[in-house]
Amino acid sequence: MGCHKTSSRLSICALAIAAGFTWGAGVLLLGLIAMQYEIGKPLIASLGSIYIGFEATLTGSFIGAGWAFADGLVAGLFFALVYNFVLCVCGAFCRKKDELHQPD
Repeated sequence: MGCHKTSSRLSICALAIAAGFTWGAGVLLLGLIAMQYEIGKPLIASLGSIYIGFEATLTGSFIGAGWAFADGLVAGLFFALVYNFVLCVCGAFCRKKDELHQPD
């Protein structure tokens, strides 16, 4: 299926890196805040069950940030791929629809 490139397509690489960085930074901050102020322990325990090694310590915060970066990277990559695919399919559908309604 050929897809015409449009300016509204997402950069898969850029979105993946941005999502990874954002989620990684958020988890890092969460770990550091929990370490410093003793808040958010249930959330840390919950995320720690998914991100092996994540806990409210300096080392655990960076380990969690690494896992979260990888998780966000994959999620951003998947989101951009799905978005671009749907954009392509919808664009092809709209072009076909417009061709049917144009007078000769």
